[in-house]
Amino acid sequence: MKLIEKKRIASKKIKRYDSPKTPYQRIMESPHITAEIKKKLSDLFEMLNPFQLRKAMEKRLKKIFELCYEN
Repeated sequence: MKLIEKKRIASKKIKRYDSPKTPYQRIMESPHITAEIKKKLSDLFEMLNPFQLRKAMEKRLKKIFELCYEN
């Protein structure tokens, strides 16, 4: 969550936050990023499968642990 506004009323500080978003969502909403880069990112985002990524990570970690405990 990003801080949008901070007000001071008497001795109180009132903070207003933006709704929580992922870094991907913030980039896609940013006016500073070109449409070409946004298109590349959205294509990459659509190709990603969290379940496949997790499975690949676990497989690699298993190899690392096997090498560590081989002795």
